[in-house]
Amino acid sequence: PAVTVRGSVALEGRPVGGQDVLAMPPGGGPALAVARTDDTGAFALDVDGDVALLAKVRTDALGVAAGSAGAGDDAALVVDGPLASVSVRVESDVGFPDELDVFFTPEALAGVPAELMTFVTQREPGVYETRFVKRSVTEREWTVRLQAGVWRLGAEYLKVAPATVTVT
Repeated sequence: PAVTVRGSVALEGRPVGGQDVLAMPPGGGPALAVARTDDTGAFALDVDGDVALLAKVRTDALGVAAGSAGAGDDAALVVDGPLASVSVRVESDVGFPDELDVFFTPEALAGVPAELMTFVTQREPGVYETRFVKRSVTEREWTVRLQAGVWRLGAEYLKVAPATVTVT
């Protein structure tokens, strides 16, 4: 029978709203249910029994919190600090684009079991994102705060020249 698991998501002790929380089988596996936190960081998920939980925090700081819950449990998912401030500077001999898309994807994070890391890009049951977070930047330098661990960082820029199409 379905049960409701309730909980909260916090970043360095502060509740965070608008974050995705995934419920998956206890040993890891594709998401069974997905919820979004409200303005107070609270969420509720309807699941069938015990689950592993994964909260994806994508605010001014990036991180993932993991936990578990069963029927009637309240789960507190917290991305603890201290977070690392990573400064990035883009240098180029051929100029800088008006807008550069940068992305971050965690590979291994402190406090997150390896069997759950595979699912940090899962958006909902059966749907995955290509990256954990993608943001557009217009400055050559910026700083991001990251949870301790190993992250993949990349950037892409696509400029398409105007084309003329003639239909006859």
